[in-house]
Amino acid sequence: MSDIDAELVREVVEQLTAKTWYDYLPILLSSAAPLMAVAMSFFYFNKQHLQNAKEKIIEKDINRLYEAADLFFSYADSFSLYLSMTQKKGEYMFRDLDVPQTLDEKAHAAADEFSTKISSVFRSYSILRSLGEKDVADKIELYRKDSIDLKKKIFGTEKWEKGDQFPPYIDKSFISRLESEKEKFRAERNICLDSIADCKRKYEGYPLRK
Repeated sequence: MSDIDAELVREVVEQLTAKTWYDYLPILLSSAAPLMAVAMSFFYFNKQHLQNAKEKIIEKDINRLYEAADLFFSYADSFSLYLSMTQKKGEYMFRDLDVPQTLDEKAHAAADEFSTKISSVFRSYSILRSLGEKDVADKIELYRKDSIDLKKKIFGTEKWEKGDQFPPYIDKSFISRLESEKEKFRAERNICLDSIADCKRKYEGYPLRK
């Protein structure tokens, strides 16, 4: 090896050994930047993916709450109409008046409609239970039980034509009390709907109403 080559090698070695980790820091940083960018992109994508999945679950649960509310309201509305038609028809019969044909037809239709809605309140209850909303589901179940109990007392009245066909416990005062029963069930219906609405607010992150 020539003297020039040996001198060049010594100079290179001295320069390399003279460098500290500070000298290599820019190189390390420039190499780390792309890796950091990839890591941050992965972290953001993963976080966003989890957030989107959570939002989809919440949206699905809220839609199920809407379904539960619609099913329950449909049942409660048909029950209210059934009571109204029973009351109106009973008032005619206990006054020994002929029931108008249109009213008689509406009474039959209301009774038939209510019978088809009984499954709706069961579905509403089941949806709320599956969402873990046991307290609200119990309110729905209590409404169903009370309404069915009253329905049993006036079952078949839409088919009768005269007041004396009613069982002894159904008299003029009983028919009159149906108005207060309607108000009671309307109030209970609103409580149930408000409770379902509070569930929706909870899923959306809003404070519950006081």
